Amino acid sequence: KLRGVAAIMSDASSTYTLTSQELASAKSALEALQERVVIKVNLTRNSLSAQFRTFIEELASVNEKLQPLYLTHSEDGPPTIEIQPNLRYMALPNGREMSPFLQSLLSRSQGEVTLAPRSLSALETFITPTRFEVLMSPACPHCPTVVGLVNQLALVSMYLEAKIIDVTLFADYGQKYGIRAVPTVVIDEQDQLVGTISEDLLVDRLANSDPSSFHPDS
Repeated sequence: KLRGVAAIMSDASSTYTLTSQELASAKSALEALQERVVIKVNLTRNSLSAQFRTFIEELASVNEKLQPLYLTHSEDGPPTIEIQPNLRYMALPNGREMSPFLQSLLSRSQGEVTLAPRSLSALETFITPTRFEVLMSPACPHCPTVVGLVNQLALVSMYLEAKIIDVTLFADYGQKYGIRAVPTVVIDEQDQLVGTISEDLLVDRLANSDPSSFHPDS
């Protein structure tokens, strides 16, 4: 079942530090890192910035190949965790969300993604700049699958800009799009895909994008 708005907002009081079990799981998963991975953390005057920094500090402590780069900005906007320029988190990926986040780091380090050959072939001709915003919550059981899929797509194509947004931390985004359940993928701030989404559906949505519909100033 999808997570409704009332249930989503009740998650907002969650503690955003990693448990010993999560740290152990992260250490085990990240042993497969092959190359150094730099995680850029954009810190702002937003009160959540301290939690974002602590989260990445804790995660980086389990493997020296994870190298945080902290950038401080004198603005009030949301802090973000940047896996690469077109893949950013406005979220603290602990709990259920840790697995797709770690998989993204592994994919970057190893240069391999988990997408099907059909998807990789279809994305070879994808040249339409597209923006995906994945609205999720930490307790949502279906969100990690969708987040993981969008992450892998963004790792393959720089034409796709992906942002993972925790609506328990940034409720204004849920209000902006009138979100009633998570996960919801907002495409170019217009179309919405709600619930569990298949890899084929998302890939077809990208592969069949019309370049003439792209508005660089939007």
